[in-house]
Amino acid sequence: MEVSFTVAPDLKLIPFIDIGRVWDTDGDFAQSLTSIGLGIDWQPTDSFLVELDLAVPLSDVEDRGDSLSDEGISFSVRWQR
Repeated sequence: MEVSFTVAPDLKLIPFIDIGRVWDTDGDFAQSLTSIGLGIDWQPTDSFLVELDLAVPLSDVEDRGDSLSDEGISFSVRWQR
């Protein structure tokens, strides 16, 4: 669930909570995960969007990796004509 707050005409702050069920590739291990976080969306034009999401896990994960995604950071840039 997320809520969007416009702080400037081209800038939004988006607090969120994520809850989901995950499993390994074999399907024999499943776990529920929860996190909270804050997203920032900057859209200076209709065709250009930058998104940054920072999340804090509320669930323990034993085999957590060391990628940016595993650390709770997501970043994307979208441009279309």
